[in-house]
Amino acid sequence: MDVPQRLLLQELNDGTTSRFALCAAVECVLRVPHWPIGEDLPVAAWTRRFAMLGIALITAGCGAGTPGQAFVMPEGFARSGMSVAPGATAVIGLGDLKLAGPGVTAKLVSLSVVGDQIGAQAGRVLGVKVYRLTDSGGIGAITEADLSGVDGNGGWQLESPTGAVVTDEEPLGVVVLVQGEALGTWSSDSFVVEFTIDGRRQTQQIPIGAGLCVVTDPAAGAPCDP
Repeated sequence: MDVPQRLLLQELNDGTTSRFALCAAVECVLRVPHWPIGEDLPVAAWTRRFAMLGIALITAGCGAGTPGQAFVMPEGFARSGMSVAPGATAVIGLGDLKLAGPGVTAKLVSLSVVGDQIGAQAGRVLGVKVYRLTDSGGIGAITEADLSGVDGNGGWQLESPTGAVVTDEEPLGVVVLVQGEALGTWSSDSFVVEFTIDGRRQTQQIPIGAGLCVVTDPAAGAPCDP
């Protein structure tokens, strides 16, 4: 399957079945009945192709504001991920934090990932970071070494979420850094945002997860299902 570089592989859950969607900036086109990744894209190709822009478009193209929620929520469940060798660190995009309404400023307190498999021995969470969305686009799934740039772009500068400010004019990209520890799989199901608006502390859980396969040779393109 030949996939344009600036598309996102997104897993959606409509309550009855899990599906993938390729999300562009303004629309979702349903594809691929089920992960594993390797059934439709070799793992190595999947890792590289979705490094740019992709996952940051979840909320812009496939999400909508939810009443009572400060940040835009995706429609259904979404996940991005990749394969790495033991010892390597994956930087996996969790979409972007985009405020649901105008004229609001949110100050972040913390970000964390949650899920049944976040304690799996295959991966170790090194932190959840934010970054400014620039001409380099959003991060889908790359290695830590690729933060300096992919395919000629300018790269990304990760920052601690504590004290970071989100405005309606400047959303922030979110990533989780996971180090491969042992052969196997690791995954998260969503991430939790703690923040303040007008001094009032709030919490919101966003159903965007991450997946990691730790394999001997990521370039071999073996099927993987975190």
